[in-house]
Amino acid sequence: MSEKLREQRAKLVADQRVIIDKADQAARGMTTEEMSTFDKLNLDIDTLGQTIERADRIEARKVETDATRITLAEPVVTRTPATMSLPTQQAISSRAGSEDYRTAFEGYMRRGVQGLTGDEQRALSEGTDSAGGYLVPNQWNDAIIKKLDEENVMRRLSTVITTETGTFNIPVVHTQGTAAWTAEAASITESDSVFANYTMSAFKAARLMKVSRELLADNRFDLVSYITEEFARSISVLAEAAYVDGSASAQPEGIIYNSTVGKTFAGTGAITSDEIIDLFHALKPQYRLRPSTAWLMADATIKALRQLKDGNDQYLWQPGLRDGDPDRLLGKPVYASSHVPAMVTGGKSVVFADFSFFWIGDRQGVEMQRLVELYAATGQDGFIGTFRTDSTLTNTEASQVGQQA
Repeated sequence: MSEKLREQRAKLVADQRVIIDKADQAARGMTTEEMSTFDKLNLDIDTLGQTIERADRIEARKVETDATRITLAEPVVTRTPATMSLPTQQAISSRAGSEDYRTAFEGYMRRGVQGLTGDEQRALSEGTDSAGGYLVPNQWNDAIIKKLDEENVMRRLSTVITTETGTFNIPVVHTQGTAAWTAEAASITESDSVFANYTMSAFKAARLMKVSRELLADNRFDLVSYITEEFARSISVLAEAAYVDGSASAQPEGIIYNSTVGKTFAGTGAITSDEIIDLFHALKPQYRLRPSTAWLMADATIKALRQLKDGNDQYLWQPGLRDGDPDRLLGKPVYASSHVPAMVTGGKSVVFADFSFFWIGDRQGVEMQRLVELYAATGQDGFIGTFRTDSTLTNTEASQVGQQA
């Protein structure tokens, strides 16, 4: 299915380029009619792209044999660029992985603590947190984290670790040391890398949702799927905004925060092909040539770059033509995020980075608390879900951004 959709999308891209080439050959800009057609094709291309992405996810789920995310005693690095020593922690699964705990937790969500048997209350007490909520069972946690990874482009690109502590330090490289040819018996010049310590914290993302008591009492209502979908969707949007452009104040540090400005574009609302090539080469080859290097920008910026050509009249942007293959710019994958600043005055509108050096740290599991009395007058119960996370760029050389004038 997705292969046919990709063929349709490639045809739309070709139609778009016919319009651009016609205007270029006549040494003029696009007419009003051409611009209208071009914009409609852009919309159709974006819509098909979203459909293809959903189709790829469905296909991926079909071939998965084990979707379980395991959190070990050592923090787990799920996408690894570098090896850094992290503190040993107690496993989450020891508290929330048993069948008894899962059964007790589902009973708590539907009936509250008062509706549990003594055995269920004892089982549930293993996952109590300091705020009176409970760790979500491993099966639920796995589903929520998997959904977060699917919905959040930064979690798919970056290195994700899981730990149970609230904070821990990791070294961040600001300047790399260098080697030099040295004559026999001559002094060796010192050249140390410049490090700083970043304290991975545990910023709390929270969502309050309400469910009617009639639905909770109906065993046919799939409470697990509802909470998984709703919580993961809303937290994904919030977290991605921070992972991309977070200020590190009361929220995670985004990749843009410590990235070097590799190119300042001449325009406040436009980018040229030469400027994109300059930004491409602003990233050192040891990072630029790695498979984990990619572009990140807003949809509107991608739309603008679809029209750019190099000095040989070749388009810089190429659509993905195979299943699972993203669009490419100068041979590197292009990903869209609505949280990258737009092409406006001073906006850091394009990120080109080796995303494996951007670390996301999740603290323990998702926690859930049931509110019984607060919405009793409307026949509803409230559910507060919390997810703790932080992020940082561990090597500032590995990311370059393009900034509008």
